[in-house]
Amino acid sequence: MRCKICQNEFKPNKYRPQQQVCSQPECQKQRQLQNERGWRLKNPDYFKSLGQEAFWREKRSQYRRLWKKKHKKHLKEYAEKRKKEHQEYMRKYMAGYRATQNVNREKS
Repeated sequence: MRCKICQNEFKPNKYRPQQQVCSQPECQKQRQLQNERGWRLKNPDYFKSLGQEAFWREKRSQYRRLWKKKHKKHLKEYAEKRKKEHQEYMRKYMAGYRATQNVNREKS
């Protein structure tokens, strides 16, 4: 088989029998550049959205601020409701932590 780029004879990889370019680094680089060029032609709008990320983030943070203002009562109720659960969780967590610390001290 002949390489599409350098026209030299080569034997395709046994795992890739449809291989059309030899494994020379220069040919592989050219193949990669051609593939990238072709992909960009097929997807011309892909990179246009990258500049909109900052705009989206700002818009999203504004939405979040407005939602918090509008739902202050709900957030306060939620915090109060979860406060006891969180305290109980921390009590159990710290008891377990202290127990492991005591075991480590006894080993030393």
